[in-house]
Amino acid sequence: MQSNLPKVMHPLANRPLIRHVLTSLEPLRPERTIVVVASAMEEVAKTAAPAQIAIQSPPLGTGHATLAGCSALGDALDASTIDDVLVLFGDTPLLTTETLRATLAERRHAPAAAVVVLGMRPADPAEYGRLVFGPDGVLEAIVEAEDASAEVRRIGLCNSGVMAIDARHLRSLLEALDNDNAK
Repeated sequence: MQSNLPKVMHPLANRPLIRHVLTSLEPLRPERTIVVVASAMEEVAKTAAPAQIAIQSPPLGTGHATLAGCSALGDALDASTIDDVLVLFGDTPLLTTETLRATLAERRHAPAAAVVVLGMRPADPAEYGRLVFGPDGVLEAIVEAEDASAEVRRIGLCNSGVMAIDARHLRSLLEALDNDNAK
């Protein structure tokens, strides 16, 4: 955006992008809302209030940010008092409550699915991670564009980054992540 202003603070309809996301989340009445920010982002933290803030330092990607959010959940996650965790991005102002509700419903409808990922089919998928499914229709991998083979880059279904995750599996899924990729 060629600005010193954090992306999530850019205004849309007279509100910062992150406020649109948080407003879409409110009707779901989440037990807790945690906004993960990089250090020295006090303005974002203030704008996200009354959400709880977790600091990601240094910022190492979505998985690492989610891990920071898990730390903020603390014992609630380990005590299994949380059923699902939504992972959202603060710069997606057009995400609707209905889409979030449907994503959660899909995760709960398929109890064997630890993760439901919201996919998209952009006109130009070039820079987006691809959702790779097995023959059984189960998501096998999310492959970043920089790491994708020519065959995987031909997949038009891309990762939006929005996920509903069964909280019972969240820590083990995050612990299985690594940063052995081009980014």
